[in-house]
Amino acid sequence: MKKLIITLTLGIAMMSITSCRWIHETFYSVERCTEWYLEELYDAAADNDVKEFIERWDQLQQWMNGLSEADQKRADKAYDRWSDENEGKDRYIEHWIDKNDIDF
Repeated sequence: MKKLIITLTLGIAMMSITSCRWIHETFYSVERCTEWYLEELYDAAADNDVKEFIERWDQLQQWMNGLSEADQKRADKAYDRWSDENEGKDRYIEHWIDKNDIDF
C-alpha cells in the first residue's frame, strides 16, 4: 500500500510539473510564458538545483526554437523587460551559472 501511495504521489508531482509547462506553453502569451520560464530558472538557481535548472533551460530552448521569428522577438523583448524589472534575480541567475560553471 505504501508503494502505491508513493508511486501515485510521484506521478502526480511529475504530472503537475509537466502540465504546468504545457499550460504555460499552450495557453499563455509568449510574454507570460517567457516570464514563467525565467521565474522557474530563478527558483531552480535559488534552490541550488543544477539538474532542475538545466532541464528548465533545455525546455526553454526547445520552446523558443518552436516559435516563429516574430514570437522569438516578442520573447526576447519580454526577457529584456523582465530583466529590467527583476535586475537582482537576473544578476543572481548569471552569477549562479558562473559559480556552478554551467556551460550551454
